[in-house]
Amino acid sequence: MIKHIEVVFLARNYQHLTGLNMIDEAGKLLDHHSEFFYKKCVEKKLSCDEIVMRMDGTTQLKWYHLFYVYLTIEKNISK
Repeated sequence: MIKHIEVVFLARNYQHLTGLNMIDEAGKLLDHHSEFFYKKCVEKKLSCDEIVMRMDGTTQLKWYHLFYVYLTIEKNISK
């Protein structure tokens, strides 16, 4: 039985984990903004107008697997 789980990630990896891309006001992809993305998330300042899902389908795959991990942990963690 799982008693606890700890997940560690760096600010520079969080955007990759989510599978989202940042865009500017014109819709152009912004490269190398991962720490800025993380900061905006933490400060609850990231708007839906600033992000898009990746066009290669990996965003949906990552979200599916993250949700599956969550359900597995929730089911098996001791309370």
